[in-house]
Amino acid sequence: MEIKTLATYQVKIYLAGDVDIIKNECRKYCLEIGLCVTVTPTLFIYSGGEEYGVEIGLINYPRFPDTASNIDEKAISLAERCRKAASQWSYLIITPVITIYDSKRANK
Repeated sequence: MEIKTLATYQVKIYLAGDVDIIKNECRKYCLEIGLCVTVTPTLFIYSGGEEYGVEIGLINYPRFPDTASNIDEKAISLAERCRKAASQWSYLIITPVITIYDSKRANK
């Protein structure tokens, strides 16, 4: 039996779009770099509408231990890939210390 522990660090990515497309992009990214993420379907409700999307979770997983800054970088890279694959304008990343909103939509 093997038990490993390390400091907890969680990052969540929120992105609208087709769940299957986003899951496929997550699979490719995880296979490329050695990573484990969760993908949870979600529904975004906002002023004037709603749309389906996902919550993608990254943690400091004992099997693939990493630093907080590296986990943040991986989250940004994965979010950008998923945004493009799902043909979306934006995503949101929440870390324990900062929230990042990245939108490619021109301000109006």
